[in-house]
Parts: sequence; structure tokens; C-alpha cells
Amino acid sequence: MKEFKLTDGAIFNSFTFVKGIGLKTETVLKELGINCWNDVIKKQCPEVFPKKKWHALWNGVNSAIDALKVLNISQLTSLIPKTQHWKMIPNFIDRIAYLDIETTGLSPRYSHITTIAVYDGIKVHNFVRSD
Repeated sequence: MKEFKLTDGAIFNSFTFVKGIGLKTETVLKELGINCWNDVIKKQCPEVFPKKKWHALWNGVNSAIDALKVLNISQLTSLIPKTQHWKMIPNFIDRIAYLDIETTGLSPRYSHITTIAVYDGIKVHNFVRSD
């Protein structure tokens, strides 16, 4: 796996995984010039930002960075909400497989799989049901 930079990928521009940081607070941070994890690491807490939230943000970002450095996916998935797991894909693209299963969409009793596609990080493999 290639070494990551703290500005690569959507995950590094998101703070909402940290408890107490929602979309409103993330917007405030961006207005204050805190746009990515690197900014949190390098900058001081802005005067107009609550210090308690800043410490939570700093700790959350550092925990995520530490987990990424050692590829601790278990720790990362416990830190990052499931709704944001997709943001980690660029950092693990050479270590994951993307699986898509399509069905006829009928009732559970009568539905059947029509195609399965697997992306292995390099190539898409399609498996199509033939009648």
C-alpha cells in the first residue's frame, strides 16, 4: 500500500466522525480555515472555537491517523461511522474488493441473482447468470 498524505481523499477533509462534531461545526471549522486533518495537527485552536471541542477533534483526528499509519482497519471502522466508510476507499483500494450483487428485484421467494461484479482494485470481474 502506498504511503498516504494527510490531504489525500475525502476522509481527510471530514471531521464529523468525531463525537460532538456535526455538519454545523464542520462548516464553522472550514470557515475558520480548518479544512483537513493536517490543519488540525498543525494549527492552534482558533480563539472563537470552543477549546473542549478542539481537544476532542485533535484527539479524534490523531487516533484516526495512528490507525491509518499501521493499517488498523478494525480501529478505523470503530472510529468512522458506517455511513462514512466509503471515504476510506482510496486509502485501501489495493487491499479491498468491491462486491456488487444484483437480483431480479422480485419478492424474496421468487427473486434470483442476475449478476455479480467484483472490483479487485485493478479489474472488474463480472459473473452474469445465463438462462
